[in-house]
Order: sequence, then C-alpha cells, then structure tokens
Amino acid sequence: HIDDAVYGMEYADASINDMTLEQKKASTEIGIKDPVQGLYGNSFWLAFKQIIRGADTGGRAYGDNIRLNNYLIMRYAEVLLNYAEAAYELNMLNASYPFTQADLDKSINLIRARAGVEMPKLEMVGDMPAVGGVTFDDPIRLTLENYADGEVTSPLLWEIRRERRVELCMEGFRLNDLKRWKKLDYIWNGCNPDIRFGAYIERSDERYKKIDEEIVLTQDSVGYILRNTEKQRERPVERNYISPVPSGQIQLYKSHGYTLTQTKQWDN
Repeated sequence: HIDDAVYGMEYADASINDMTLEQKKASTEIGIKDPVQGLYGNSFWLAFKQIIRGADTGGRAYGDNIRLNNYLIMRYAEVLLNYAEAAYELNMLNASYPFTQADLDKSINLIRARAGVEMPKLEMVGDMPAVGGVTFDDPIRLTLENYADGEVTSPLLWEIRRERRVELCMEGFRLNDLKRWKKLDYIWNGCNPDIRFGAYIERSDERYKKIDEEIVLTQDSVGYILRNTEKQRERPVERNYISPVPSGQIQLYKSHGYTLTQTKQWDN
C-alpha cells in the first residue's frame, strides 16, 4: 500500500495504525469481510489518489478532515485528455479539421513524457495507434465492441479513451464517460464477464488464511474473487444514461403550485 509504505499514512483509528501491512491484507475485521467499511475491499488494496501526506495535515491523523494544501479541482492532464478526445471527435464530424501526430504530441504524449512515467510515445500510422512505428489494435476493443451498443470505437479513439481511463482512474470520471460515449455495456456482465473479478488469490497462501469461507473464487481454492455471484445485472437501457428528477423536488415544486415533470425515461 503506497500510503502505508511510502508516506507512513496514519488513520484516526489507533488499532489500525498498530497493524502491519500483512495483517491489514488478511484481516477479516477490516478487509474483504466488510467491503463497505473495510480498508482493502475485494482487491486487498486501499486505493488513493491525491495522497495527503502528514506534512499536509499539520501532523493530524488521517480521517480528521484536516488538509492544509490546496484542494485539487482540475488537473492539467485532464485538460490535455479533453483536448485529444475533442480534436479526434471533431475530425470524425468534419474532415476539414484533421487529427494528426501533432495533436497527440501536445496532449497524451505530454502526459507520458512527465518525470517518472517512462512510457513510449503514442503514434499514428494512418488511423491506427502505434508505438515505435508498429501499429496495434487492443484485442479487448474487439471483444467488447462486438457486444457493446452504440457506434463502434476506432482503434485510435479506443487508445485515446483508454489513456483517459488510466490517467483519471479513481477520480470519478469513468461512469459519466461511459454514459456520454453510450458504452455502459462495458460494465455489463454479458459484454464484459471480467467485470466480476476481484483479486486473484490462493486460499493456501498464509496471507489469506483468515478470508471468509463464504468468499467465492473462480475455482475452489484458487482464482479470482467473484464480486457478484448472484443474478447477472440487467443490460443497460436508455434510462440508465439519464438521471431522474428527485421525487422530493417534484413534491417541493408541487407544494408551491408549480409542476416539475419527471424525465420521460423515468416516468413510469
């Protein structure tokens, strides 16, 4: 856990601070047995972005809601990713606005060139993504696009969107991105069976001895944790792309003599 290992993050609960990293991974008190309040959930890792170091909290324990550094509203990387996607989409709508290597170089490749990343430049060969002059087409794109609703995503647009997913991971963008792309099928089991998989473990491993026996693996004693063993979720429909008007707001308007209508896809 990067926060524990690198930044020495402290929690408001002293009993957690006294635990070793291995104890946190294996604990059924704060681990996978309690996925809501647990530290590590189905993956055994507590995911953090915008890490708050002790120096940023005036020495107060993590969880005390004390933060002395500036709160992040928008990252420059997001601006660059927005540009790359918008420029490509504009070219799809109007060929008089070409999308070229220069667009990648002043967006995605600036992100990849930052210190410590050590990723190769994303290149264009025709309308195909490439690295070192060699084109590629992510096989996952072909698998998901065969089932997903909506317009088929080109290999290069797939890479632009994938870069966005990776860079902005855990920052609250993914669901809204899937909605605006009309790609909620990506999180539907029928299109993407792997969406159900959590951590890969072996029950015989000492680190996982305390795992709740009710946890289901893809195989009896080894495999991925199945995060959903119940009925497969239903395929996303039109109304899943649109939010309903809160019923409380409808009633509030009504109490003042006004009519606030429900979104038609939710009016049932």
